[in-house]
Amino acid sequence: MIRALNVDKLRLDMGEYILSVQNLRARRVGRRLLDGVDLDVRRGSCTALIGPAGAGKSLVFACIVGAAKSESGRIRYFGYELRGRAQTRIARTGVIRTQPAGATFGDMTVLDSVLVGAFLRTSLPARARAKAREALALTGLSAAAQVRADALDALDRKRLDLACALATQPQLLLLDDPAAGLSGDERVALGGVVGALSDRGITLVVAARGLDACPIRPGEIVEIERGITAGSPRYATANL
Repeated sequence: MIRALNVDKLRLDMGEYILSVQNLRARRVGRRLLDGVDLDVRRGSCTALIGPAGAGKSLVFACIVGAAKSESGRIRYFGYELRGRAQTRIARTGVIRTQPAGATFGDMTVLDSVLVGAFLRTSLPARARAKAREALALTGLSAAAQVRADALDALDRKRLDLACALATQPQLLLLDDPAAGLSGDERVALGGVVGALSDRGITLVVAARGLDACPIRPGEIVEIERGITAGSPRYATANL
Protein backbone atom coordinates (compact mmCIF):
# COMPACT_ATOMS: atom_id res chain seq x y z
CA MET A 1 0.00 0.00 0.00
CA ILE A 2 1.30 3.49 -0.85
CA ARG A 3 0.83 5.92 1.99
CA ALA A 4 0.28 9.64 1.62
CA LEU A 5 3.11 11.94 2.63
CA ASN A 6 3.28 13.50 6.07
CA VAL A 7 2.67 16.99 4.70
CA ASP A 8 3.07 18.79 8.03
CA LYS A 9 6.58 17.36 8.42
CA LEU A 10 7.64 18.05 4.84
CA ARG A 11 6.34 21.61 4.97
CA LEU A 12 9.30 22.53 7.17
CA ASP A 13 11.69 21.86 4.28
CA MET A 14 10.08 24.31 1.84
CA GLY A 15 8.67 27.11 3.98
CA GLU A 16 5.78 28.76 2.13
CA TYR A 17 6.40 26.82 -1.07
CA ILE A 18 4.56 23.65 -2.00
CA LEU A 19 6.44 23.06 -5.27
CA SER A 20 9.95 23.92 -6.41
CA VAL A 21 11.14 23.01 -9.91
CA GLN A 22 14.80 23.82 -10.49
CA ASN A 23 16.78 23.77 -13.75
CA LEU A 24 14.52 21.11 -15.30
CA ARG A 25 15.74 19.63 -18.59
CA ALA A 26 14.14 17.02 -20.80
CA ARG A 27 14.70 15.50 -24.25
CA ARG A 28 12.37 13.85 -26.73
CA VAL A 29 13.65 11.88 -29.74
CA GLY A 30 17.10 13.34 -29.25
CA ARG A 31 15.85 16.90 -29.10
CA ARG A 32 16.00 18.96 -25.93
CA LEU A 33 12.56 20.43 -25.30
CA LEU A 34 13.11 21.71 -21.76
CA ASP A 35 16.38 23.53 -21.20
CA GLY A 36 16.29 25.09 -17.76
CA VAL A 37 12.81 25.46 -16.25
CA ASP A 38 12.46 27.03 -12.82
CA LEU A 39 9.08 27.20 -11.12
CA ASP A 40 8.37 27.98 -7.47
CA VAL A 41 4.77 27.80 -6.30
CA ARG A 42 3.49 29.07 -2.97
CA ARG A 43 1.07 26.94 -0.98
CA GLY A 44 -2.54 28.02 -1.56
CA SER A 45 -1.67 30.25 -4.52
CA CYS A 46 -2.67 30.31 -8.19
CA THR A 47 0.27 30.55 -10.59
CA ALA A 48 0.01 30.87 -14.37
CA LEU A 49 2.58 29.20 -16.63
CA ILE A 50 2.27 31.25 -19.80
CA GLY A 51 3.81 30.51 -23.19
CA PRO A 52 3.03 29.87 -26.86
CA ALA A 53 2.20 26.47 -28.32
CA GLY A 54 5.27 24.25 -28.19
CA ALA A 55 6.90 26.24 -25.39
CA GLY A 56 7.03 23.17 -23.12
CA LYS A 57 4.14 23.83 -20.72
CA SER A 58 2.56 20.40 -21.05
CA LEU A 59 5.92 18.67 -20.81
CA VAL A 60 6.72 20.49 -17.57
CA PHE A 61 3.46 19.23 -16.11
CA ALA A 62 4.09 15.70 -17.43
CA CYS A 63 7.52 15.66 -15.76
CA ILE A 64 6.08 16.86 -12.46
CA VAL A 65 3.44 14.11 -12.30
CA GLY A 66 5.79 11.38 -13.52
CA ALA A 67 4.16 10.89 -16.92
CA ALA A 68 7.40 11.91 -18.68
CA LYS A 69 11.03 11.50 -17.73
CA SER A 70 13.29 14.48 -17.23
CA GLU A 71 16.98 14.49 -18.06
CA SER A 72 18.13 16.52 -15.06
CA GLY A 73 17.00 19.04 -12.50
CA ARG A 74 14.92 18.86 -9.33
CA ILE A 75 11.18 18.64 -8.71
CA ARG A 76 10.40 18.99 -5.02
CA TYR A 77 6.95 18.84 -3.49
CA PHE A 78 6.96 19.83 0.19
CA GLY A 79 10.68 18.99 0.06
CA TYR A 80 10.01 15.51 -1.33
CA GLU A 81 11.84 14.74 -4.59
CA LEU A 82 9.37 13.68 -7.29
CA ARG A 83 11.84 12.93 -10.08
CA GLY A 84 12.05 9.19 -10.65
CA ARG A 85 8.87 8.44 -8.72
CA ALA A 86 6.05 6.39 -10.22
CA GLN A 87 3.06 8.32 -11.54
CA THR A 88 0.60 6.58 -9.22
CA ARG A 89 2.76 7.30 -6.19
CA ILE A 90 2.96 10.97 -7.11
CA ALA A 91 -0.81 11.13 -7.55
CA ARG A 92 -1.31 9.63 -4.10
CA THR A 93 0.82 12.38 -2.57
CA GLY A 94 -1.74 14.90 -3.82
CA VAL A 95 -0.25 16.10 -7.13
CA ILE A 96 -2.82 15.84 -9.93
CA ARG A 97 -2.87 17.04 -13.55
CA THR A 98 -5.71 17.68 -15.96
CA GLN A 99 -5.12 17.71 -19.73
CA PRO A 100 -6.53 19.92 -22.53
CA ALA A 101 -8.35 17.05 -24.24
CA GLY A 102 -9.76 15.81 -20.95
CA ALA A 103 -10.17 12.23 -19.83
CA THR A 104 -12.06 9.67 -21.91
CA PHE A 105 -14.85 7.84 -20.12
CA GLY A 106 -16.85 6.39 -23.01
CA ASP A 107 -20.30 5.27 -21.93
CA MET A 108 -19.64 5.62 -18.18
CA THR A 109 -21.95 7.89 -16.24
CA VAL A 110 -20.68 11.13 -14.80
CA LEU A 111 -20.83 9.71 -11.27
CA ASP A 112 -18.96 6.52 -12.20
CA SER A 113 -16.31 8.60 -13.97
CA VAL A 114 -15.66 10.63 -10.83
CA LEU A 115 -15.60 7.47 -8.72
CA VAL A 116 -12.47 6.41 -10.61
CA GLY A 117 -10.65 9.36 -9.06
CA ALA A 118 -12.19 8.85 -5.63
CA PHE A 119 -10.90 5.27 -5.43
CA LEU A 120 -7.34 6.59 -5.61
CA ARG A 121 -7.70 7.50 -1.93
CA THR A 122 -9.95 4.81 -0.54
CA SER A 123 -11.06 1.25 -1.24
CA LEU A 124 -14.36 1.76 0.61
CA PRO A 125 -17.24 2.18 -1.88
CA ALA A 126 -19.39 4.27 0.46
CA ARG A 127 -16.56 6.68 1.20
CA ALA A 128 -15.58 6.92 -2.47
CA ARG A 129 -19.18 7.61 -3.47
CA ALA A 130 -19.47 10.36 -0.85
CA LYS A 131 -16.29 12.03 -2.14
CA ALA A 132 -17.50 11.70 -5.72
CA ARG A 133 -20.85 13.32 -4.94
CA GLU A 134 -19.07 16.11 -3.04
CA ALA A 135 -16.91 16.76 -6.12
CA LEU A 136 -19.98 16.81 -8.37
CA ALA A 137 -21.70 19.31 -6.09
CA LEU A 138 -18.71 21.64 -6.07
CA THR A 139 -18.39 21.56 -9.87
CA GLY A 140 -22.11 21.98 -10.54
CA LEU A 141 -22.70 18.50 -11.95
CA SER A 142 -24.94 16.92 -9.32
CA ALA A 143 -27.95 16.96 -11.62
CA ALA A 144 -25.95 15.20 -14.33
CA ALA A 145 -24.68 12.37 -12.11
CA GLN A 146 -26.45 9.64 -14.13
CA VAL A 147 -25.83 11.19 -17.55
CA ARG A 148 -23.34 9.47 -19.82
CA ALA A 149 -20.03 11.33 -19.80
CA ASP A 150 -19.81 11.33 -23.59
CA ALA A 151 -23.19 13.10 -23.80
CA LEU A 152 -21.95 16.22 -21.99
CA ASP A 153 -21.34 19.50 -23.78
CA ALA A 154 -17.89 21.11 -23.88
CA LEU A 155 -18.27 23.13 -20.68
CA ASP A 156 -19.64 20.23 -18.65
CA ARG A 157 -16.83 17.98 -19.86
CA LYS A 158 -14.40 20.52 -18.44
CA ARG A 159 -16.40 20.49 -15.20
CA LEU A 160 -16.17 16.70 -15.21
CA ASP A 161 -12.39 16.82 -15.59
CA LEU A 162 -12.22 19.09 -12.55
CA ALA A 163 -14.61 16.86 -10.59
CA CYS A 164 -12.48 13.80 -11.31
CA ALA A 165 -9.38 15.65 -10.15
CA LEU A 166 -11.12 17.00 -7.06
CA ALA A 167 -12.29 13.51 -6.05
CA THR A 168 -8.64 12.47 -5.64
CA GLN A 169 -8.33 15.09 -2.87
CA PRO A 170 -5.42 17.00 -4.43
CA GLN A 171 -3.24 19.54 -2.70
CA LEU A 172 -1.54 20.67 -5.91
CA LEU A 173 -3.60 20.79 -9.10
CA LEU A 174 -1.94 21.34 -12.48
CA LEU A 175 -4.50 22.60 -15.01
CA ASP A 176 -3.19 22.24 -18.56
CA ASP A 177 -5.00 24.73 -20.80
CA PRO A 178 -8.28 24.13 -18.94
CA ALA A 179 -10.33 26.57 -21.03
CA ALA A 180 -9.25 25.20 -24.43
CA GLY A 181 -12.16 25.11 -26.88
CA LEU A 182 -14.51 27.17 -24.72
CA SER A 183 -16.26 30.39 -25.64
CA GLY A 184 -15.82 33.56 -23.60
CA ASP A 185 -18.99 32.96 -21.58
CA GLU A 186 -18.07 29.33 -21.00
CA ARG A 187 -14.62 30.38 -19.83
CA VAL A 188 -16.20 32.70 -17.27
CA ALA A 189 -18.45 29.88 -16.05
CA LEU A 190 -15.47 27.55 -15.73
CA GLY A 191 -13.64 30.27 -13.84
CA GLY A 192 -16.29 30.12 -11.13
CA VAL A 193 -15.57 26.41 -10.63
CA VAL A 194 -11.80 26.87 -10.64
CA GLY A 195 -12.18 29.74 -8.19
CA ALA A 196 -14.13 27.45 -5.86
CA LEU A 197 -11.24 24.98 -5.90
CA SER A 198 -8.85 27.78 -5.01
CA ASP A 199 -11.15 28.87 -2.18
CA ARG A 200 -10.83 25.36 -0.72
CA GLY A 201 -7.10 25.90 -0.35
CA ILE A 202 -6.02 23.80 -3.32
CA THR A 203 -2.84 25.17 -4.88
CA LEU A 204 -3.27 25.75 -8.62
CA VAL A 205 -0.85 26.03 -11.51
CA VAL A 206 -2.58 26.93 -14.78
CA ALA A 207 -0.81 26.48 -18.12
CA ALA A 208 -2.13 28.64 -20.94
CA ARG A 209 -1.00 30.44 -24.08
CA GLY A 210 -2.00 33.80 -22.65
CA LEU A 211 -3.66 35.37 -19.63
CA ASP A 212 -6.91 35.69 -21.57
CA ALA A 213 -7.03 31.88 -21.68
CA CYS A 214 -6.77 31.54 -17.89
CA PRO A 215 -10.18 30.90 -16.31
CA ILE A 216 -9.18 32.87 -13.20
CA ARG A 217 -6.68 35.63 -12.59
CA PRO A 218 -3.44 34.21 -11.20
CA GLY A 219 -1.45 35.68 -8.35
CA GLU A 220 1.86 35.11 -10.10
CA ILE A 221 2.91 34.63 -13.71
CA VAL A 222 5.83 32.56 -14.98
CA GLU A 223 6.65 32.86 -18.67
CA ILE A 224 8.10 29.97 -20.66
CA GLU A 225 9.39 29.93 -24.23
CA ARG A 226 11.35 27.25 -26.07
CA GLY A 227 11.65 25.20 -22.92
CA ILE A 228 13.16 27.98 -20.79
CA THR A 229 11.50 30.08 -18.12
CA ALA A 230 12.31 33.76 -18.42
CA GLY A 231 13.37 35.69 -15.32
CA SER A 232 11.60 35.80 -11.99
CA PRO A 233 7.85 35.32 -11.51
CA ARG A 234 5.86 38.53 -11.77
CA TYR A 235 2.68 39.44 -9.95
CA ALA A 236 -0.55 39.76 -11.89
CA THR A 237 -1.84 43.32 -11.94
CA ALA A 238 -5.38 44.49 -11.39
CA ASN A 239 -6.03 45.24 -15.08
CA LEU A 240 -5.24 41.72 -16.31
